[in-house]
Amino acid sequence: MSLLDALDPVTRLFRERTRRSFVTEGRAHVELGDIGHDELPRFDRALRALAMSDGKVSRLELNVYARRAIFVFERGACTLAELVAWVEEAERAAGIPKARFQGAPEHPADVEPALRGLVGLAADTAAFFTGLGLSVTPLPAFPFAGTAGAVLSLVASVERLRAGLEQRLEWPSSPRWHKGR
Repeated sequence: MSLLDALDPVTRLFRERTRRSFVTEGRAHVELGDIGHDELPRFDRALRALAMSDGKVSRLELNVYARRAIFVFERGACTLAELVAWVEEAERAAGIPKARFQGAPEHPADVEPALRGLVGLAADTAAFFTGLGLSVTPLPAFPFAGTAGAVLSLVASVERLRAGLEQRLEWPSSPRWHKGR
């Protein structure tokens, strides 16, 4: 395993979120995009027509609250790419040209929240040791550091600024930045 393979989950945190999907021996879970109540009946009909047409899938369940389509099939009968393509095609048939996953609740099995916390901890640790190292060096103090700290503190405490920044970065609110901290 190369260094790039090890860093791939971290780099995914900074890209647009994609559809989550996984497959086991006889079951697959595929995340649904942002499907509204109006599109849901059309999506359900289209997905069932695609999944049940060739007899590979024995059962299909839609869990709208967890935003998952669950396929049950014989071992090796379907590939994950095929199932994801069916979901994407059913979304297009329901009038959703490109699925969006922003605002989707975190799933308990997702690794991204823990990884975001780990990246934050690593950044805080690097900042601590950088500050510690600079405090004992004979280099003169840099006046911009206090201004940068004040700006970050202002952004963290003003909800309108924080919400705009989180929306622009498509980053869910960090527990440290909540109102009741």
